[in-house]
Amino acid sequence: MFPPNFTVVLISENQLIFSVKSPIQSEQTYFMKKKLHLIALTTFLGMNAQAQFNMTAQNWTVPTLAQYADDIDQVNGGNYSLVDINGDGFPDLVDAQDNVTYDVWLNGNSPYWKVYLGNGSSFSTTAQNWPIPLLENYANGLNTVNAGSYSLVDINGDGKPDLVDAQDNNSGVVWLGTGGLGYWKVYLNNGTSFSTTAQNWTIPTMESYAEELDQVNGLNYSLVDINGDGKPDLVDAQDNNSGVVWLGTGGLGYWKVYLNNGSSFSTTAQNWTIPTMESYAEELDQISGQNYSLVDINGDGKPDLVDAQDNNSGVVWLGTGGLGYWKVYLNNGTSFSTTAQNWTIPTMENYAEELDQISGQNYSLLDMNGDGTLDLVDAQDNSSGVVWLGTGSVPYWKVYPNSGSAFSTTAQSWTIPVVETYVDDLDQVNGANYTIVDMNGDRKPDMVDAQNNASGVVWLGAGNVPYWKVYLNTTVSPYLGIENPEMGTLVQLNVYPNPTTGTISINLSDLENENQVRISNSAGVVIYDKAITEQVLFNFDLSEYQSGLYFITVTNSNQVYNAKVIKE
Repeated sequence: MFPPNFTVVLISENQLIFSVKSPIQSEQTYFMKKKLHLIALTTFLGMNAQAQFNMTAQNWTVPTLAQYADDIDQVNGGNYSLVDINGDGFPDLVDAQDNVTYDVWLNGNSPYWKVYLGNGSSFSTTAQNWPIPLLENYANGLNTVNAGSYSLVDINGDGKPDLVDAQDNNSGVVWLGTGGLGYWKVYLNNGTSFSTTAQNWTIPTMESYAEELDQVNGLNYSLVDINGDGKPDLVDAQDNNSGVVWLGTGGLGYWKVYLNNGSSFSTTAQNWTIPTMESYAEELDQISGQNYSLVDINGDGKPDLVDAQDNNSGVVWLGTGGLGYWKVYLNNGTSFSTTAQNWTIPTMENYAEELDQISGQNYSLLDMNGDGTLDLVDAQDNSSGVVWLGTGSVPYWKVYPNSGSAFSTTAQSWTIPVVETYVDDLDQVNGANYTIVDMNGDRKPDMVDAQNNASGVVWLGAGNVPYWKVYLNTTVSPYLGIENPEMGTLVQLNVYPNPTTGTISINLSDLENENQVRISNSAGVVIYDKAITEQVLFNFDLSEYQSGLYFITVTNSNQVYNAKVIKE
């Protein structure tokens, strides 16, 4: 379903999800905070809102990227990918391979990718040539968007993926500077191209041999925005000398975190204590294990540590009546909580014990309603062993919305279109030829069907022009406030510029005359809390405050509005 090495999919404006496969790592999922243009969310979802995909597809024309148009029957292919490469919130189609030569696109000897920009309703019909530096010994090695030794990563936290080159072509290992200190070459993305000059990004030695750092994510280290400031940090989970997790006093495990300041990683590690979630603390020498994962489960922008398995029983945690739950250690921006919060989960498998992983074969965590928190999506009826089927055999998934402190105990039935030859095949959230991805940039994941069931290839229109069928997510987004629920008038809390280096403006003109405005930083410290008694454009100067993530809450008698803004 995905390219062999790496896939980047923009699911929600505040989540960048990386699915990594490599010879040294099984498939895992990392949640990284993306630099925000605007995140505004509320707790209200209209009483009559429908939780479903539109049953009428929008035909989304795609360019012919492969030798044969038929080959585009997957949303991500071996040599093309969906990536928001210009940082405008819409996924773009990046074509890395020339169909004629089967190598990267070349202008003379200069490699480039063809980028078809997304505008929220289609891809551009004309490609933008996106020059890329020569990162491999041979230019033809650049015909995939991510490879073993280079990756697209928003390393400076400005919302645009940068090109990170981890390997020196001449030596075949990581770039080495004075004294054998390793570094990566970073080509920053300015929104229209990558910089032609690399920025040397020093990295600490986290392996027995510095040469082993020639990949952006390794077996025992990973890029994760662990403090929620919008920039990926370098997390080292293994002590090179012992070959296991870092161990402190009393055998308590911890990870070494090298914080990212936007231009480099800190040279001094911050010790990040982790609870013992395995039978042996030594087994915590990876960022995500078989039964625990880093997931921003409460939607505050910081990845939490979720432990899905009871060490004593070897299955999911079980409470009264055999009800399963996960232990959640919340992230406060400097550490994980030492006390777990029990997070009840519904029984979605024949046996509750089978829920001892964060995502299973037939259930997944996904922000379905666009409120910034991950919901639990159950795609399979335990009784039948296939997708849930309603009246007339119409398929649906059961969605348990996330309130930020728990999953709902009552499922929401989420109708899905029939995009496979057999309805039964829809018992997974992502299939071989359909994928959940936010195509129109409204922060809600849509369903993209890339294959015509009748022909077994991509959908083809007049003149054999290929297209995908896109079923837009029609849920009323909790990112939008509702001024009058009965009339359904929508009001968006508008905060700009975002990101900012100084003053932000909050548009209160469409709200009530009296609003309580509160602004706090990512640590929960309130820096402003006052009543505004007029419908005005409210300005607040953040220039004297530290860089990072700030939360804005506007409360009136009718509604609570929230927004997040990045201070650079």
